[in-house]
Amino acid sequence: MISIIICSINPSRCEKTLKNFSETIGVEYEVIVFKNRQENWGICKVYNHCAEKAKYPYLCFVHEDVFIETKDWGKKIIEFIEKTSDCGVIGFAGGLQAQKNLSSFGGVGESRVNVYDSHNGDTNAYSKVNYKYHRYANPQKESVSKVLCVDGLFQFVKKQIWEKIRYDENTFTGFHFYDVDFSLAVSELYDNYVILNFDVFHDSSGNMREEYIKFMFSFQEKWKKKLPKNLTVASELKKLRAELHEISTIIDICKVANFDMIKYFKQILKINGICFFILTLIHVLLKKLKELTNVKTTNLKI
Repeated sequence: MISIIICSINPSRCEKTLKNFSETIGVEYEVIVFKNRQENWGICKVYNHCAEKAKYPYLCFVHEDVFIETKDWGKKIIEFIEKTSDCGVIGFAGGLQAQKNLSSFGGVGESRVNVYDSHNGDTNAYSKVNYKYHRYANPQKESVSKVLCVDGLFQFVKKQIWEKIRYDENTFTGFHFYDVDFSLAVSELYDNYVILNFDVFHDSSGNMREEYIKFMFSFQEKWKKKLPKNLTVASELKKLRAELHEISTIIDICKVANFDMIKYFKQILKINGICFFILTLIHVLLKKLKELTNVKTTNLKI
């Protein structure tokens, strides 16, 4: 029923994930592992290549460091798809908003996720005790939530949908933003969802280096005429604040990656136009002034 597709660079990690899946998936499945240490293909190319070989009607694109404790998870996901009309991508982390200046899958304050993250690359054991960082956002206490974008740690989709909307291997030649792009493209024709009542563990610390910024820019340029999108009702002022919040987030990412800020401000102008660019400069200057004022106030108290 399910074709599991993994882009692998760590055989021992992949083996542990597949062992876990064999114990918990609950349905017939096949495994297609692409050993990418030598080829070093971008993940979109790997996923499309493997999906072409898949013989089952459901595709599960998953990282090699994901563990699922919930029994019969494959069976439960298929049951959900079969009773849900226009079901697109299913995952475990996603977002209800997609800003023009999007920095990650979640959008501003509207992520939906329930994943235990090790944040230290510890593959020895997966449990709620060892994985102390719990990414959890589920304000409505839902078991399933409709979203726009789905994080790439796990993307489950019908093969016939993938055949219609393939991963964009021409734009996303690396390992970032391929997932947001694919799921957002699917959301134009179908409804995406995240499951929030499974016990899921992700053995990854993640990274936001210069390559991340590069593909973030590629995503923004590709989607600038269609964004922002929002599954929730929001005023124009709230939308504006969300965009400015994303700008602040990206500035922080650029600082961590030692990325040239002049290049980023050129990107803001390119994506948003001159009016928003001027507003961004005012926003950044006011934020900086507030930070300096707080520092001076703290020094006076000392």
